[in-house]
Amino acid sequence: MKGKGIQRLTRGLLVSLPLILAACGTKGGGGNENSTKEPVEQEAVGEWQETAVEEGENSPGYPEPETEAETETEKTVFGSEDGRLEEFAGLYSQRRPVDGAESFEGIWNRTDIPSSLYGRIEITGQDEEGFDFTGEFYYYSHMGIAEGRAYFVAEDTALYEYEQEFAQEGESPWQYILFEKRSEELHVLASAYSAELGFGMGVSADGEYIREEPVYTNEAVLEENFTEEELESIRQMLGQDFYQEYFVWTVQNGILSAWSCTLEEGGEGVYYEAFVPTMGGYGFELLKCEDGRLYFLSESDKVRYQTNTQGELDFPVYHISDDGE
Repeated sequence: MKGKGIQRLTRGLLVSLPLILAACGTKGGGGNENSTKEPVEQEAVGEWQETAVEEGENSPGYPEPETEAETETEKTVFGSEDGRLEEFAGLYSQRRPVDGAESFEGIWNRTDIPSSLYGRIEITGQDEEGFDFTGEFYYYSHMGIAEGRAYFVAEDTALYEYEQEFAQEGESPWQYILFEKRSEELHVLASAYSAELGFGMGVSADGEYIREEPVYTNEAVLEENFTEEELESIRQMLGQDFYQEYFVWTVQNGILSAWSCTLEEGGEGVYYEAFVPTMGGYGFELLKCEDGRLYFLSESDKVRYQTNTQGELDFPVYHISDDGE
């Protein structure tokens, strides 16, 4: 029995999506021209980061695959993504009935990630040959669904085989998702991501899953980056509706970067830049000066430029600190 993959692009997100704070770096992008730094690629804090992925690199937004065996129990070791297809195909050819297999049944949630990488797998119908599953995976507003039957190759390992509908000439039409039970966690690793598994762009099934409620690394992003007084000043500057529907939504559902800076006129400040991948029109620049002045520039058609200082029509000239601190 072969499974199927469904590719979808949804505008209204069904989950609370993420934000990652890059604690240092230089300004990049945006419509504000008063920074003296050239834009450079930023690295996000934490395990997850958004990068441009060339063929053969690991899936975006997920940790590298394991390269060493577990200390307590011997585990299968898998190589980089460009070698997984051959390895997984070899393993799948060894599928067999297994007596006393680990229990895989239940609902599993992807954990220790930003909430934009939400993932949920429901496993049912386990017997000695394998189990049925349905998985739902997100990359911001892009999503993918995989469903079918995974077959055991060991007591703690099963593989699902997916047939690509539009495989390139000379390429194997088969891709695989591996399920490995590790104590109370489910480790999931695929031989590919995005369209090769029938998913939307950037979507992957890879990750660690637990039966409990997931832990999201961006849950307290507003509180970690702004004081209550600062948030109230921003709300008064933007107005309640735009503050809640645009500023807060973008921070909680996107990627936020922050850099210390000095003003050419004297004084210091913090420059923020936020955007939501896959969601055009959601992004902003914010300059917060130590004397309380605020300057805000968004990608929205409703409010482009705003400040809490009367008479100033643009950001003051500022310089990003070389060390980002």
